[in-house]
Amino acid sequence: MKVVQRLEYTRLAEALADRGLVDAATSQQILQQCAKSGELYTELLVQANLVADWELARIVSETFTLPFLPVDVYEPAKDVAKGLDHEFLHRHCIVPLDRVGIRLSVSMPGMVSADVLASLGHHAKATIVPLVGSVAANRNWLYTVLGGGDAGAAAKANPNAPKGTGSKKPAAPSQLEMADPLPQAGAGAIAGPEPDGAWSSLFDDADQQIQQQNQKKKDAA
Repeated sequence: MKVVQRLEYTRLAEALADRGLVDAATSQQILQQCAKSGELYTELLVQANLVADWELARIVSETFTLPFLPVDVYEPAKDVAKGLDHEFLHRHCIVPLDRVGIRLSVSMPGMVSADVLASLGHHAKATIVPLVGSVAANRNWLYTVLGGGDAGAAAKANPNAPKGTGSKKPAAPSQLEMADPLPQAGAGAIAGPEPDGAWSSLFDDADQQIQQQNQKKKDAA
């Protein structure tokens, strides 16, 4: 898939620089740190407060024309991570969302490189369908659902979360069809939303529909 082949941190760094958010020199320093430590570029950007988590997701979506589908909006399928390398998922902050046939849709922490997705596809024996997620939501899901990993990383990814929430499983999110994570056979490259402000309405619509789902649950209780 061509869109996967274009997933490189250098392109994201250029997009951030073009928007005046992170200058090229700072991105280069962070990328060098990542190469030495194995840390994630997107996660370090969020932890350093250089880019807000959701703003980063928005930029990745626009830059690579990928759908935005965070795990706190679309609930991953039950047992979807069974048989996958959990250490690999933790290391790259990737959350598997659903699997149909040979297609495995995953939520990225903003983004990961094409090489990482290729490695996951090889070991999972699947065609990877990448979707844009958030760093904090992915870290929280991995820590609370799969266990293991680094509790400190989950806390750093979401420094504003109330203390003690790390050990609790978040409430089940609504399965909002913001994007089709598993395109039908014969479909082309994953289509993103239309331009001209559609990304803003996508985020607003997501919040509104989550509130509606929560209200329905309260009314049914």
